[in-house]
Amino acid sequence: MYESIDFLYIYLLINENYDRILPTQRGDNMETINQTFEDEKQYLNEVQNILFNKIETSQVFVDNQQKKTEDFKKMIWNSRGELSDYEYNIQFNEIDDNTNSINEQIKTLQTYKKSLNSPYFGRIDFSFDGKTIPIYVGITSLKDNNYNYIFDWRAPISSMFYNYTIGKAEYEAPRGTISGNIELRRQYKIEDGILHRMIENDINIDDDILQEVLSNSSTDKMKNIVTTIQKEQNEIIRNTANNNVIVQGIAGSGKTSVALHRIAYLLYQYEELNSDNILIFSPNDIFTEYISEVLPTLGEENVLGTTFSELSREYIKKNNKIQSFAEFLENYYNNNIEYTDFIMTKFKQSDCLKETIDRFLNHYIKSHKLNEDIEINIGNIKTIDISKEEINKLFHSRYVNLKVLEKLELISKQICDSNNINYNRYGVGVRNQIKKKLDLDLDMKKMYQKFLDSEYYKSNFNFDIKKSKSSNIIKYEDLIGMLYLHFELNGYPYNTKVKHIVIDEAQDYSKLQLYIIKQMFPKATFTILGDINQTINPYYKYDSLSELVQVFGVESQYFELSKSYRSSPEIVNYSNNILDINNSISIRKDNDLPVICEQETDNLNEQLYNSLLELKQKNFKRIAIVTKNNSEADELSQVLKTMLEDLDVEEKVLILPSYMAKGLEFDGVILYTKPDNYYNEQEKNLYYVACTRAQHQLIVYNQPQMTLNKNKTLVKKTL
Repeated sequence: MYESIDFLYIYLLINENYDRILPTQRGDNMETINQTFEDEKQYLNEVQNILFNKIETSQVFVDNQQKKTEDFKKMIWNSRGELSDYEYNIQFNEIDDNTNSINEQIKTLQTYKKSLNSPYFGRIDFSFDGKTIPIYVGITSLKDNNYNYIFDWRAPISSMFYNYTIGKAEYEAPRGTISGNIELRRQYKIEDGILHRMIENDINIDDDILQEVLSNSSTDKMKNIVTTIQKEQNEIIRNTANNNVIVQGIAGSGKTSVALHRIAYLLYQYEELNSDNILIFSPNDIFTEYISEVLPTLGEENVLGTTFSELSREYIKKNNKIQSFAEFLENYYNNNIEYTDFIMTKFKQSDCLKETIDRFLNHYIKSHKLNEDIEINIGNIKTIDISKEEINKLFHSRYVNLKVLEKLELISKQICDSNNINYNRYGVGVRNQIKKKLDLDLDMKKMYQKFLDSEYYKSNFNFDIKKSKSSNIIKYEDLIGMLYLHFELNGYPYNTKVKHIVIDEAQDYSKLQLYIIKQMFPKATFTILGDINQTINPYYKYDSLSELVQVFGVESQYFELSKSYRSSPEIVNYSNNILDINNSISIRKDNDLPVICEQETDNLNEQLYNSLLELKQKNFKRIAIVTKNNSEADELSQVLKTMLEDLDVEEKVLILPSYMAKGLEFDGVILYTKPDNYYNEQEKNLYYVACTRAQHQLIVYNQPQMTLNKNKTLVKKTL
């Protein structure tokens, strides 16, 4: 897994294996390397022969080991009566070790097979100490007879392919900084094992390879970007100097791709890290499925995934339903929210909530003390007398900085120890008796209701608050405060297995949510990604994601990505006008496809049919109709079902609400809202999100404040 990525090491290998380098890979008198197309084909052929040999050898090894393991299992089973339990366990431990070894070899075998189609995609020739060494860069490494034919894209030496142009270059090796010169930088298009073309180029964001990738049709799964990683993206991917990385990136800047490639890099870099140690917080299940193939194409297993609502279910009673973030948004964008409900929800999402709960809890804890001595029954063995002064001192003074449940556990342990009582057997009973005598309530829902009924909460509003009815549905806006209250009373469930966490769409998380996650995973480092322009939570908004440094500490590094690789310049310009911003730059070349603005007529079906037909005739493979809310999406799905069948594009057209489209991309997007339900000024960020899903073509229906004048210049009207 780990190549000896030190130039001095490579230099020694080259000296030892100098004759193994193809004639045109070295130059007499240390001349600059200048390989012909035929030479490159010859090198590719040699690489493929090595891969074929390794595949054959690995397959034989796997087949033999699997047969040996099966024979061993049969032998153990047949002699099970003659083996002691100890011997039996030893034998099966050996089988487990063999199975793990076979699985590792199978993983290597699969990697070799994947590499056959396109073993590498780039090359740099690095000059150092009088020799010029070719460095071929691919998804994974290939080594044979002590010679590195291909270097893994994650290897330190490979970083120069992404970071430098022709000229001076350096990289960080285990033995220090290695400096030299890049004499050649070359990119390849290899498909099905055939070298189609090669390009010698500078590190230019407008290079032919990148533009070719950007011009391709989108697919139903996100693809890796390993062949076109840009310098600013590479800096984030390879950052190990900071525990936490916070990324503000505009729509289409590759934030999620960067995060996934960063995961692959960390898995490569740290031997003690595996896929079970990494957790991704995604906005929804659609997005989780969309990104599911990136890591496998990079040779890594998919990591753990969740949403904030899913994570919360572990700590909520099973008979309670938790509202998802999508349902929370649906409730807002589908209904007219009353003023008082809006104000209360906004407070529950605000940064003020934590401080208010803290004051409520402080008062609650201080108000609970014993006023008389108590007797504690220890099973059926004895009863002990405990003074009120002792309990109150321990509860309010000695363990003042601990959570309530932690205090009770330590108090019960001290009582058991001082009275020669077995704590493991009777500790819980002692704790519960003290809790009862102190009249402490640690139930999550009951305590949260007490908070809502308290003056600490009510004093934040200038209107009377009706007492809420009990329900088995926990609203998303209540979930955050409820969890925080629960953990502050009962302690945080410290998870030490998860060592790295990715939080995508971070702009839709409050600081309190992020604080809770950070407390739950105290040993984890973080990659935080978001875009304040894509905030779809109507109750919470950051001025800048740099504010998150306050949550994650000084060990955090803040980055910004300002180039869009998704949308055409026409779509980027249109989207920028929605928010009056100009910090979004399109890297795609103009495609001469203006944003089309339509107003609904009496024959909507015919209009939509023509719009879909127009997109289909342009050979767009992936098309979406993005509505404002779910009810519009459901209605259109029924209306357009027959039409989609007639167009023969049923499988390629996705109809979904705007807030479920986060992170997705499509060749063509039809943005539809009913004429009386257009995006208003308060919903412009959601409008921006919907528009920026389109790569090549955007058609907008019924949006009166964004039109094109006679000169086809975008005009923004005042609502």
